[in-house]
Amino acid sequence: MRHALSRDRRLHGRFDSEVMTLDDLDTVLLERRGAVEERRVAAEGWPEWINVLSKVGQVAAVRIFARERREGDLRDGTVVAAVGKVLPWR
Repeated sequence: MRHALSRDRRLHGRFDSEVMTLDDLDTVLLERRGAVEERRVAAEGWPEWINVLSKVGQVAAVRIFARERREGDLRDGTVVAAVGKVLPWR
């Protein structure tokens, strides 16, 4: 997933989950949709395959969500456990 966006450095700053909000992420993904509709995907460096961007967006959303909860969760002693599927080809 990481290497797919690393091909074009113009996209890196758009997915900075350490500073962006979920609204910011939504804006970025809507920008990509606009690029598809206006046939600007390649010119703007977006991956052609939507699955790549979908996965990057999911990871960014979880990181943003965790960052926004962190202070309260630490204060309250809340632990959020997540389990992901392990793909056999990885």
